[in-house]
Amino acid sequence: MKHFHIKVFQQSRILPGIIFFPASCLVALYMGANTQSFVFGGAVALSSLLLWYYFAVGHLKVTLAENGLEFLWDKKLLFNYRPIKPISIADITAIVIQGDFLRKIVISERVQPLATMKFSGSDSLLLVRELRRIAVENKIEVLDDWSAFAKKRSNVVFYRVMTVIKVALLLVALILLALKYS
Repeated sequence: MKHFHIKVFQQSRILPGIIFFPASCLVALYMGANTQSFVFGGAVALSSLLLWYYFAVGHLKVTLAENGLEFLWDKKLLFNYRPIKPISIADITAIVIQGDFLRKIVISERVQPLATMKFSGSDSLLLVRELRRIAVENKIEVLDDWSAFAKKRSNVVFYRVMTVIKVALLLVALILLALKYS
């Protein structure tokens, strides 16, 4: 049995922070201007940044047994991640790795997203190397993000939607120009 301690973030947890953090900085500036103490405003901005990190990042212990992977999240006071069901190596159809980062594990019945981060003290690089070795031994497909995207054939829909949007914008621009100069 091998144990890996990795840091994981989910994009669904990052997006609220993209909105919350700038708003909290504006509130901090306003509070600092009203109280004539920018130390207080800076403390509010820093605390919101730390809260965002605490909300978005999780610490995951991955145990690699002979026949599968087991996952255990470190418990937090607030904002815990949902438990991840164990994964049998025989059920893995593909592993999505982008550079040195493990993005997701594709299983026959579901896709398990795991967006690892590269930090000192994190075993994410060791886990990626071990998963690559397992993929070679068990003939599991290793993909990057774009290959996985193309394999789902989502890119065809994406290109069609983008083409429709571009044509619509061109038509709107032409109509506005025609109305302006008529």
